[in-house]
Amino acid sequence: MKPKESITIKQENTIFTHSILWLSAKQVLKDENIIRPFSDYMYMTAQILIAFCFEAYLNFAGEKMFPFWDDVERIPKINKLNMICNHLEIDMDFGKEPFQSIKLLWKFRDYMAHARTVTIYDEWTQSKLKPIEKELPKTDWEKRCTKDVTEKTINDVETVIRLIHKKANISTGSLGAISTGGGKIL
Repeated sequence: MKPKESITIKQENTIFTHSILWLSAKQVLKDENIIRPFSDYMYMTAQILIAFCFEAYLNFAGEKMFPFWDDVERIPKINKLNMICNHLEIDMDFGKEPFQSIKLLWKFRDYMAHARTVTIYDEWTQSKLKPIEKELPKTDWEKRCTKDVTEKTINDVETVIRLIHKKANISTGSLGAISTGGGKIL
């Protein structure tokens, strides 16, 4: 009997994009040696990544929970979150943490996605003898780009994701899991 000269291999790999975005946002914060203004941009990047992470997670969880998710996937992200939280009986109060952070994050994300050039003005009176030590005026989005706000936002998003994941009893795709995969020789 002549040995086979070729084999057929079948592989699959499920990528949990929300988890990759979450890990990326956390990684951005690890470089403590970056100085301003570059650190502000680093915090901006981390917040954009965590906003994308949360949107990706809502799609992931929605697909697991609702067989018709493809039909509603294009609805606004607030409606997706509302649909999931109502189904799981999670009190979604945007006046309280952690949901308050999500509301502010989405406002930031939407501004960054549709950003325009703006000019900010500030005026004040001070003694002639005192040196001018005031920073240039900042936009609201620039004021968000701090270590404390960014870390709190990432933690609040993580809290909501873990709550949804647990209440929905989803067995795969937890934060930190990048993919699942395997293969076999046919």
